[in-house]
Amino acid sequence: MKTTLIALSVFALSSNAMASSANYNFVALDDSAQTKLCVVSAKAGLKAAKKTAGVSFDPNIICNGTAITKFAAKYQTPLTVKVVAANNSVESELCVNAVVNGVNSLNLKKSEISQISCNGLNLTAFARTYAAK
Repeated sequence: MKTTLIALSVFALSSNAMASSANYNFVALDDSAQTKLCVVSAKAGLKAAKKTAGVSFDPNIICNGTAITKFAAKYQTPLTVKVVAANNSVESELCVNAVVNGVNSLNLKKSEISQISCNGLNLTAFARTYAAK
């Protein structure tokens, strides 16, 4: 039976990376739908721009001479995640340590690793998802 860890908290904090939109003030020069999507993509990412556009999203939109996909990647504010153990359980600590130091640092057998679940993900997937990149 898999051990489920529900009490691990993940907090998302915005980063102030050098190329983030926090360092830029994006101003729409016109009221066109494409311009609005460029501003949304820079501030909130390509996924937000696609959601805003709905079915009419065109990946060939050009924002300041750059394809919207590259424009969004360049200016979107990166997301920094801080993983914090919500309690002192062994599983909770293992989840945090796997993110910080890698799964191999835990010195566990594969069969032990497969029994640990962190916020609904297996330990390995959780560590990959939240490890600093």
